[in-house]
Amino acid sequence: MYSWQHKGSSYYLPQDKKPVGEESFKEEWINRDFMEHTKGENYPAMGNEVDLMKYYHNDLDIKSRAVAADKDVIGLLWLTKLNFK
Repeated sequence: MYSWQHKGSSYYLPQDKKPVGEESFKEEWINRDFMEHTKGENYPAMGNEVDLMKYYHNDLDIKSRAVAADKDVIGLLWLTKLNFK
């Protein structure tokens, strides 16, 4: 559920973004939610890293603020089967 709901920022089915505040979707019955304790988000303030796994509401150019997670980088290195001497 964690990955399918984009760390809680979207519904399970369909993959609609969750509302940020008290507003809700017209068709609440169609949005399945297995992470009810989470809600939608806007992009973090300037200078902060942006989590690429989440669905955000406001559009920004995030290329300069995108950072790979340590666990993902280590996993990619492991997949390459590199040998360090």
